[in-house]
Order: sequence, then structure tokens, then C-alpha cells
Amino acid sequence: VPLTTVAISHDDKTFRGNLHMPVGEGPFPLVVVSYGSDVSKEEALPFFEKELAIRGIAMLTIDVAGMGDSRGFITTPDSEKLHAAAAIHARSLPKVDARNVFVMGASFGGLSAGRLFLARPELNLAGIVFTCGPMHQPFMIPPPVMARLPVFTLDGVRTRVGLGQGEGERPAHV
Repeated sequence: VPLTTVAISHDDKTFRGNLHMPVGEGPFPLVVVSYGSDVSKEEALPFFEKELAIRGIAMLTIDVAGMGDSRGFITTPDSEKLHAAAAIHARSLPKVDARNVFVMGASFGGLSAGRLFLARPELNLAGIVFTCGPMHQPFMIPPPVMARLPVFTLDGVRTRVGLGQGEGERPAHV
């Protein structure tokens, strides 16, 4: 599968995304895809191969803030910032139908997709796919429940919000 690495700008910094284009001249609809705090953009390749390419849909995958090629950013209340930057960038790409740009996110990527839908209507996206993203209540987990979460889960959240391992023993909210 042809892959092009693209540099996407946000806040005077850049992060990388993986662009997958179907065969043909285009213009193609495009889906910006991201997953959770423990799934990298590279894991979206089978989705492109099995579902999107055969339908003539392009895909731009990005990592959520705080991991992989987006590790220079942290998850903040405006967590949709990288997804917005990726959607804007996608519209400028040759062979992309700028009127048909979608965003799809799962888990922490779903959080960003949901926030994009709520906070950035001016982007006039063709659609949003929100899958199991934590929006509010998961960030309000009481300390006794938080204490029962796996260390791996807590370390992943700490990293995404810019805390080092062991910092912020049990965050009250993220």
C-alpha cells in the first residue's frame, strides 16, 4: 500500500501523519483517523486496505497528542487541535475532495472527534465518526475507583496529559 508521510503544522510545531491514497486520479473523499492512547496510527493500515481503498476513500492517520509522532503535544481541554489541523491540511492535498473530509476517532481519538464536532463547526466537515471516546464522566472517576485501574492505563493517561511516570499519583481529573 503506498504511504506518504506528511508534516502537519499546529501552534508553530509540526507532527507527522500517514497518508494512504487509493488507486486512481481522484478527487477522493478522505477520512482523518486516530485511535486511543495506546494504539498508533500505523495500526489503521488494515482498515484502509479492507474498507477504504476498495471504496475509493483516502485516509490520513495521526497519533493522539502525547504519543508517537504527536508526542510533542499533550492532551489539553482543546484535545481536538491536532485533528482540526489534520482536517485542514487534508483539504490542501492534491487528489483529495476538500468537500468530503471526515474525521474518525476511537477511544482518546474519539474524545478528539467528539470535541471537533462540538467545538469546531466552522470546519464544515462532511462527517464525524465517534467511537467509545471518554467525554466527561471518565475524567471524574473518584479516587477509590481510580485506585483499581491498571497501572498501564494510568501511565498512558499520565503521558498523554504531560505527566511523567509516577507524577500526579492519582489524578482527580484529566
